[in-house]
Formats: sequence, C-alpha cells, structure tokens
Amino acid sequence: MFETVLLALYILLTVVVGIKVSVKVRGRLMELGGVLPEVSQWTAAVYGILAILLAVGLEIVVVLGFGGSVLRLMVALAFAVGPIEEGVKVLPFLLDGREKPARWRLTLNTALMFALMESSLYGAVLLLSGNLIGALFRIVVIVFHVAWTAIALEGALNGSLMRGYLKASLLHSLYDAPALLAIAGAGVGILLPLTFISGAALLITCAKVDDAFEAAYSLVWDTVGETQGRGAG
Repeated sequence: MFETVLLALYILLTVVVGIKVSVKVRGRLMELGGVLPEVSQWTAAVYGILAILLAVGLEIVVVLGFGGSVLRLMVALAFAVGPIEEGVKVLPFLLDGREKPARWRLTLNTALMFALMESSLYGAVLLLSGNLIGALFRIVVIVFHVAWTAIALEGALNGSLMRGYLKASLLHSLYDAPALLAIAGAGVGILLPLTFISGAALLITCAKVDDAFEAAYSLVWDTVGETQGRGAG
C-alpha cells in the first residue's frame, strides 16, 4: 500500500515538473527559432526512426541478457535505458556535417520525433490494456526527452559531449527507476530513498534546462559574430 502511495506521489511530481519544463522548453525554442538555421523535418524524422530502431534493438539485448528474473531485468533496464536512449538521440550531432547551430537544432528536433514515436507506441499499448492514465502520462515524457537532449548538448557546446551525455543519461535513468523497481516488487526500503533521489533528479532537470538553452544562445551569437567578422574582413 505504501509503495503505491509513493509511486502516486512521484507521478504527481513528474506531471507538475513536466508542465514547468514544457513551458520552459517551448518558450526557449520559440526564442531561438528565428535565429537558428532551418533544418529539414524529414531529416529529423529519419534520424528519429533510426534512433527508435537502435534503442529498441539495444533494449531487447538487455531484456535477453537479464531476463532471468523480473527484479534483475528491471534493475538492468533502470541502468541501461537512459544511456541507450540518450546515446541514440545525439547521433545527428555526431553524424551531420553542418555547423553546430544547425546540428543542435536538428538534434533537438530528432529528440522530439523520438519522443513522439516512443510515446505513441507505449500509449497505444497502454490504451489497449485499458490503462488510460498511463497512456496520458506518456505525454509528459515527450518534453523530458527534449530537455535531456538539450542537457547532453550543453556539454558538447561547452567542450565535452561525453560529460553532457553522462549527465543526461543519469537524469533519464533516475526518472525511470521508481516505476521500474515498483513493477519488480521492490520494497519500501528501496523505493523510499529512490523516490526522493529521482524526485531531486526531476527538479535538477527542470533547473538545468535554462543552462542548456543559454549555451545554445551563446553558440548562436558567437556564430553570428564570426560570420560578421569574416564579412568585414
């Protein structure tokens, strides 16, 4: 019973923080939209599909490797899903040949495409199983995917994609952990501290969104300054 209350409180916090993150991300993207280079939504969709396929393939490997018991599988997924999904979402930044502002925008768009496809798939399964609340909850995850990718790219813009990737992966994994371990039947002794830690990770995600977009602002204006400098020369 107490485990159910803990999970319900965590879900409530996730929704509240998700709304706050959504407002921040939407506002920041609108501000940057007029100064960032245009990128093809078709290209973002292709990268999004590639990312989904890679993530599903790698997560199936985890399921096959750790499927001996529910608890072991859920712990493995809690550790693996964040690094896998944050890794596949930043592929456009690594593979695209354009300048950083264009790659940043393409990667954010890819994260959005990834999140929309993932949430649609999970939402359909949840609806078919009669879990309307779970299906609606998947909407919140969309904005978190964009936020985590922006946090990963902040590291890249400040000199270390690996540092940003690890930060985003940890925040993502902590987000998933309470629900996964609750499914595995973990007791209060595990879920209580984990829920507090994961709640803190949600709040950190919300706070770090501002830093991530500030890094993008700096990148854009630095690029504009370099372009103007070359033109004056």
